Amino acid sequence: MWLCAEGKHLPVHSYELAEFAVYAFIAVNFVTFCTFGWDKICAENGVWRISEEALLLWAIFGGTPAAYLARSAFRHKTRKQPFSNQLHTIAILQAALIIVVAGYIWLEPTALEAWLDQHLSTPVTPG
Repeated sequence: MWLCAEGKHLPVHSYELAEFAVYAFIAVNFVTFCTFGWDKICAENGVWRISEEALLLWAIFGGTPAAYLARSAFRHKTRKQPFSNQLHTIAILQAALIIVVAGYIWLEPTALEAWLDQHLSTPVTPG
């Protein structure tokens, strides 16, 4: 598989994509946790707050585990019903997506590689 970067074609292996995905997941969850913590500090001090939409966006981008952990650690946004329901919906949809993708990979392991080749790269042509 090849990944195009700055006009150059670089070989990319599945494990490199997986490693990148893990680092991105960790980074998004770190930012999500810190964002919830900052919003809690702002709430306690009566200053400008981070919007619920922004907090939920971090969850949508993969920060759902950190959102739940931060809610528990900071005792923040635990009783707000619309927010809780929206976060639960995001978590359920993400779990369903993970199950579908994992099932697809398990049933057709070469299909993921073919899809990545088709959508993420352009093969190098000699010459």
